[in-house]
Amino acid sequence: MRYALTIASVASLALAHLEPISAEDYVARPLFGYHWGSQSPLGVSETYNYCNMPRANKRSYQNVTSEYKLAYVEVIHRHQKRTPYSSNMLPGDVKEEGVRYPQITAGGKVDSKQHGLDLFQLYHDELGFLPDEYDEELVQWRITNNNITQQVFDSLITGMYPNDNITAELREVDNLEPNLDCHQADDLKKAIRSTPMWYDETNMTIYDELATQDGINATSHPGFYGSIDHFFDNLSTKTCAGDMINVTNSQFETVMKLGHWEYDYTFYSNPNATDYGIYKYGNFTTELASHFQEVISGERKVIYQHNIAHDGSISALTALLSKYLDLGFFQWPGMGAEYIFELYHQESNDSYHLRILYSGVERKFVPIDDFYNYLKDLNVEEISSQCAPSSS
Repeated sequence: MRYALTIASVASLALAHLEPISAEDYVARPLFGYHWGSQSPLGVSETYNYCNMPRANKRSYQNVTSEYKLAYVEVIHRHQKRTPYSSNMLPGDVKEEGVRYPQITAGGKVDSKQHGLDLFQLYHDELGFLPDEYDEELVQWRITNNNITQQVFDSLITGMYPNDNITAELREVDNLEPNLDCHQADDLKKAIRSTPMWYDETNMTIYDELATQDGINATSHPGFYGSIDHFFDNLSTKTCAGDMINVTNSQFETVMKLGHWEYDYTFYSNPNATDYGIYKYGNFTTELASHFQEVISGERKVIYQHNIAHDGSISALTALLSKYLDLGFFQWPGMGAEYIFELYHQESNDSYHLRILYSGVERKFVPIDDFYNYLKDLNVEEISSQCAPSSS
């Protein structure tokens, strides 16, 4: 375990958005990262791996200096490898009997257990933060209304507290997935995806190439048009599982790159991304901030909260924080993609500081008021509370 530098200087001004790159220019670049299975040649903690994302672990974790004492940890991570959604399957795809679409694969369950083990080895074995025995008042988990997060939890917990019968929190009104109906968020996403840059991307020749090969058209399979999402999910679930794909390597890499481009353009580099994130994930983020405040005031006994979610959760949170965190180019948050929020107490001056990690790498380490002020300046709590259902 390595030690990080002292706390970064605070910049009160939000980060300026980078100018979005065109899809054509991005496709011309080499494909970054690994997309072919859990075991990247460079290791899970070293580089982007869509099938098994880098995460915090005791081998690569950079600790803070001893003047800071860890007080609270909150994790939000995307589920591990799964089968595709039925809507993302093509005519040539075969549905296996007894398999749900989606469900966490056998390999995804292995990765989930390892994810839990990595976190336990870090926060218990290395840092001495998690309790030896499970204590429901100190350690809690939460899942979404999508059953694949329950499947991940069932495996993940065996890497942390395998001998205990633990139930994860599940809410009917779910701001973690999120399933909150918000027409303002929907309108903003539609606006983001109605620009000339988006139009140019969705009219690239790769769409017609793959549609012809797979025997589909806009009438029979409309979900495969207007976004590369369905093609990306269809191919990546196969390569993550080690299955054969019916495209050339060039076509595969083009689809992967366009998927990454769409996520960066929608959730990070687009000027409307932050507002979208406020409406879509402001409710969850406001609750997250309240956890920090409750720990500081002594009202919250929980020291570790773990939320198992989706790529839509990670990307919406990224959108909200897009003017706060420098992530460079935001690639599609792959299987197991992880944010960790660590709250520290500096005893010498009785102050609290927040460290944010993404993919196991520190992205921010600031006084907690800096984070509060960012949310306050964006008016996150009030704006997100104004969400209204779409008119029918």
